[in-house]
Amino acid sequence: MIVNGFVLMRNMLSKVDENGMLEALQEAVRVLVTAEPYEDYFPEFHLEIDYGYVQSEADKLLQVLSLHYLEKESELLDRLKNRKGRLSNPEFVAGEIERLKKQYNDFEEKYLGINKPDKDYEKEGRIEAIYRKYTGLPPIDCVSVELPVDGELEEKRPEHTGNIYHDEKIGKDKGEQCHVTGVQGEELVLVECIRRFIKECPGKEEQARAICRIEAFIREYTNTPIQSKVVEECYKVAGTSGITRALISLCYYAMDHEYAPFDLVCFVDGIPKVIEVKSTSGHSRQFSISQREVAFACKLESSYELTRVVDGKILFMGNPFPQLADKLIEIGSEKFNIRAKGYLFELKNE
Repeated sequence: MIVNGFVLMRNMLSKVDENGMLEALQEAVRVLVTAEPYEDYFPEFHLEIDYGYVQSEADKLLQVLSLHYLEKESELLDRLKNRKGRLSNPEFVAGEIERLKKQYNDFEEKYLGINKPDKDYEKEGRIEAIYRKYTGLPPIDCVSVELPVDGELEEKRPEHTGNIYHDEKIGKDKGEQCHVTGVQGEELVLVECIRRFIKECPGKEEQARAICRIEAFIREYTNTPIQSKVVEECYKVAGTSGITRALISLCYYAMDHEYAPFDLVCFVDGIPKVIEVKSTSGHSRQFSISQREVAFACKLESSYELTRVVDGKILFMGNPFPQLADKLIEIGSEKFNIRAKGYLFELKNE
């Protein structure tokens, strides 16, 4: 697998920390992305500044003002509640903090009393690929990891599919590259997930326990739990032929959550597992994945599966991302990071 990306120099970040030179940093990022002909990088690559530090300081300030200076600083409160102002104006936030320290004798004590976030919060779940443009060090060309392949499913209808197949597609993807027996890539893997669920949990009590664990798993690792009516319907038909149909809504998480960092959830080898499906044509061995998806995969480790659908076959590839995490260098300062928004992966020929 090849991971491409680049980031700015460490000394620029330090100057931003010390002198508030955010505009210079923003301009450097713009020039790096737009002015240099980085032919080795993919066209969709984009670089962004992590403003987490600015937002955390603004959030603390907002909390102090709301608790202790609600009437006296109502105008500032209104400005801080504007999201754009909180994220893009660190000089404004820092200036207001200094003003309030001078204006109110008790402000600094109250401000410092607000619990600060973990100082490593900006690193959590973030993987930055680095191009050291200004340090004289060689660039990182690629990072390679061998992918374990669990197996493949030839083009066929798995058992226990019930009424899953219809002329109308149930997914959001309307492309034709992975059109297999009337379903798209995600839907083909969905059928396999349901087949595995029923094979591993044939009885009513086993299915009920698995449904309970899937619901708890999604609730723990996402901000949007599975709808209660979906779970209740699965419990209702557990142990009957109706479970096949009910599992579609339970397992096809991305159908109702467009921006989820995964597509499907299944129950295999005694544990819930989420699946990210990447559909490619036979001649293409590349696919893109977002920074958020990579971070989520690293967080879940063995409970995450990357799956490729190509020409009527499913390839289960495990979770390669934790293997990549310690091979990619992280860069940043106490306050700011520069990060890539996405990555390009290429499956290498054996």
